[in-house]
Amino acid sequence: MALRRLPLADRLAFLCRFTLREEMASVSKAAAAAAVRQGRLEALPLTGLGRTGVRLLQRYIDRPGRNVTRLHVAAVLGCYSAPWALDEKSAQRVVNWMGSLRQWLNSRRLW
Repeated sequence: MALRRLPLADRLAFLCRFTLREEMASVSKAAAAAAVRQGRLEALPLTGLGRTGVRLLQRYIDRPGRNVTRLHVAAVLGCYSAPWALDEKSAQRVVNWMGSLRQWLNSRRLW
């Protein structure tokens, strides 16, 4: 489907304009779930920084590429997550990201 090649924000704008209100919840949930599986940060406005957002950030870190940059982004965004919206496992992930980033910065004498 050609719609899937569009950026998530454009896809959601298109769907808001041309789909029924009743369909929007299921379509946006499906789009958010797919983006979480792929670790795409563009879905953060849909997921928020709760458990689903932390899961998305973890997938983002796990993608191949510049892991330190990814870790930095996740650690900074994780600091802004709402503590009441996280379960214990998600909260521990955020603490681990911050610790890993601190260790990396210390190893390069940047902290």
